[in-house]
Amino acid sequence: MRLIIIIIKKEIMKRIYDFRFIIFITTSIILAAFLSFLFSQRYKWEIQNINQINKQVHENMNLESMYVILPPNSFSFFDASEENFFKRIRLEPNIIFYSEPFKQNDQTFTIKHDQFDLMFIIIYVFSFFSIILVYDSIAGEKEKGVLKLIMSNSVSRIQYILGSILGNLFIILTALLIMLLICFLIVNLISPYIQFQSQDWMKILITTFSSCLFIGFIVLISLLGSVLFKKSSIALIFNLLIWMLIVVAIPIIINIISEYLRPIPSIRDLQSELRSAEIRKFESTGLDGMKILNILKNKKLSSLEKKKCFLELQSETYKKNILAIEEYSITSAQILEDYINRLISQTEFSRKIGLFCPPLAFKYSVQAILPSGYERQKIFIDSTKKYFLSFNEAITKLRNQHQQEANLTQGFTELTDNGIKYRLYNIEDISFKNVKFDKNKIPEFSMIVPSLNTLLNNAIPRWGSLLIYIIIIISLIYYIFVQYDVR
Repeated sequence: MRLIIIIIKKEIMKRIYDFRFIIFITTSIILAAFLSFLFSQRYKWEIQNINQINKQVHENMNLESMYVILPPNSFSFFDASEENFFKRIRLEPNIIFYSEPFKQNDQTFTIKHDQFDLMFIIIYVFSFFSIILVYDSIAGEKEKGVLKLIMSNSVSRIQYILGSILGNLFIILTALLIMLLICFLIVNLISPYIQFQSQDWMKILITTFSSCLFIGFIVLISLLGSVLFKKSSIALIFNLLIWMLIVVAIPIIINIISEYLRPIPSIRDLQSELRSAEIRKFESTGLDGMKILNILKNKKLSSLEKKKCFLELQSETYKKNILAIEEYSITSAQILEDYINRLISQTEFSRKIGLFCPPLAFKYSVQAILPSGYERQKIFIDSTKKYFLSFNEAITKLRNQHQQEANLTQGFTELTDNGIKYRLYNIEDISFKNVKFDKNKIPEFSMIVPSLNTLLNNAIPRWGSLLIYIIIIISLIYYIFVQYDVR
């Protein structure tokens, strides 16, 4: 045990006096601190903006529709990936209208790009620096002949490898903890809108554990390259290639696989479907020209009977138009809901195979705990579905109470037959938009707050994936080092 502690101290002192470590920790802390400050200021703006939007939503609330808004996430400084999601959902009587994906471009509405947040710094910047710092931990001692000297002083291989692993993990994870602590303190102290409660600090603690697991895995990968090769330069090239494969290439491959196996339509296709539904509505509404012509040509009918027939046709057309408009609304909402469901299916599939990729396993574990990104989007959708039940009941009751105050949108057609003029009204829609009502009777929207146990259950499979990789890498390091001939 004493020898292991000596080796741990040796590794720690070697790193502390290494100029790379000074650059590494200074750059990481400055980047993370600046980012935390930036996101704190942005969160302040988002809170002010959302308050203004909610005020406008309340002022513009009517019996036709209303919006529910996704509130800002106080943990967006750690994971801002939900910026790629939609942030509002429109509700109409009997319809949830997922309207936000409707963009004027040909992009599919998925998460493909990492935001520049604290998670980005950990996955890309911090892990890269860890590789650069650790790659020569064992290979450098092989190259200089130091390892042969250490092995000749009654130090067993398991003691040496265990001391090297623990020493490197201690110094790198300590730097990570310092960086995270500074970030959390900056966010909590600077922003008046972010005051972490006890449960928030528990989430931060668990998220820190996830970060340590991932960076620990990266350090072990770098040690594996250091054990494999005798020359530091080859170990560095190997480690950088492995880092690029794990951190950059595999996530892209997983995205490509999920898009191929779980395809979703482009926004252009979505717009085309919605336009087709609108054309069908247009074709289904309006007066039937053939029926009008048959009434006019029927010489057996007197002018009064024709007028009666036209009134019946007008009433029939009104009912048909209202049904066509309702069908259009339902069809449009269904098209968008199908799109959202296919998007969810693709994302869920991507997250399942993402368990085989350590950076994605880390990212998804953080999103499960905070919650953020896709996990928070799911909570938003579930909260909206739950709220919709009470909203629909309230708005249906209010519409029934104010039926007589609704505005009719109508056009008319004038016909002349034997000098007698007939006017046929074509009622196209009925609108409750300008009806005055008690807005307090519409319930307020609120997000579901999942328990910490629920969040932990979502994160545990991702931790399990990272721990399995860590155990495999440690086993490989030990096996390769045992086979190494120090002579």
